[in-house]
Amino acid sequence: MRNFTLLFCFLISANFSNAQEILKTFHKEDGTEISERKSDYTRIIKKTPQEGIYSFEETWKDGSIKRNGFLSEYKPKFKQIGKEITYYKNGKVSQIQYIKNYNSIGKIQRFYENGKLKEEGKFLQPTNNFTHTRFDYPNYAAIQIADSLGNIFLDSLGNGKVNITYANGNILEGEYINGLKHGQRKEFLAKDKETYIENYQNGKFLKGQRIDGSGKKTEYRNEVFPEFDGGMTSFYAFINRNLKYPPDMKKQRIEGRVTVNFIIEKDGSLSEVKILRGIPGGEELEEEAMRVIRMSPKWIPGMQKGKPVRVSYSVPISFKLN
Repeated sequence: MRNFTLLFCFLISANFSNAQEILKTFHKEDGTEISERKSDYTRIIKKTPQEGIYSFEETWKDGSIKRNGFLSEYKPKFKQIGKEITYYKNGKVSQIQYIKNYNSIGKIQRFYENGKLKEEGKFLQPTNNFTHTRFDYPNYAAIQIADSLGNIFLDSLGNGKVNITYANGNILEGEYINGLKHGQRKEFLAKDKETYIENYQNGKFLKGQRIDGSGKKTEYRNEVFPEFDGGMTSFYAFINRNLKYPPDMKKQRIEGRVTVNFIIEKDGSLSEVKILRGIPGGEELEEEAMRVIRMSPKWIPGMQKGKPVRVSYSVPISFKLN
């Protein structure tokens, strides 16, 4: 499957420059579509020789490349397939991964700004990037970990001890067995002056301790995903109470499902509300979905390593006429 994916991406990328442009859009850095004047980057979508496959390329305002890849759908859904490459502002590759049905699959590679490999790993099962933003990926195994000079720490089986001091002052120490975290893992974050000591067994997190700059220690057991008070049943009840069907949309009998993405802040409030997947001709439905999400009471925030974190979250909202 991997060989097919690589060959498939090579064949269609070979004709990228000759492909016919079919859509150009402008976006803020968070992905929200906006006018050209206010945009941070441009996205161009083109046809490829492969039937039903489209290429996309995103560039910053200064012309430097941001990201490129391939799509099986581009409107209203932005549905990626195959190889995706993201870049640093200096033009060096930041990450290479493979995507199918909105999930990361197979191998993933991350690089330093100097072009050296930072980490290579593999997803042991399809993993949703939106759900796991800011959290460690589950069912993931490291293949290789290296420092910015090119020194590697794991053998061919994924075994070894990592000891890296990064350019920003962060320090990482830990052991891997068969690509999985094992034993004690220590991480120092220079900016926050915080130390994290965690224990794993064959990739399974057991417990952790956070030590802040003043020496205060906080124990934690599990990462906690954000939750609406009363759970998702209560959240959808809130949506149903407040959602209004726009009269023009009702008159035109436009219906469908909208997927809304938002950030749950450290204090539980919601921000950066945007549409991930919309409805053809249903802009008013999309606006109504975002309006209701913005009305939401605060959530119980997500917790990582014993402290609140910002988390990206997506929910589908259906509009259906009787």
